[in-house]
Amino acid sequence: AGITPIFCIGETKDERLGGILEPVLEIQLKGGLKDITPEQVASLVIAYEPVWAIGTGLTATSKEAQEAHAFIRKVISDVFGADTAARVRIQYGGSVKPENVTGPALFVSGAPSGAFPPQGAVSAFSSGGNRA
Repeated sequence: AGITPIFCIGETKDERLGGILEPVLEIQLKGGLKDITPEQVASLVIAYEPVWAIGTGLTATSKEAQEAHAFIRKVISDVFGADTAARVRIQYGGSVKPENVTGPALFVSGAPSGAFPPQGAVSAFSSGGNRA
């Protein structure tokens, strides 16, 4: 009780460059969430965390993060319904630092205030050990 699970998904650089981002994310989502209810899905956090951005200093662009988050929400809607998709929180879990953040959004875990990406596509950010 009182603990919110964070389900992390993301692709390798080869998968992104190979044009298979969406199939990779869909397999991860459907496999990782197959045994839980829509209510449970709505209460967790999904962190889109591209493997190639972990600890490397590389980051997804605003456009890349928005596209991945929109696709994640679409898969959740297809599998669990639009209400669940609207309620689930999605955050960007790759590198976030003052130099690469622009536009309005909610930040967590010590990430700077500002905005990336705009228009509420991302619910939150996590900021790992890669600090400037």
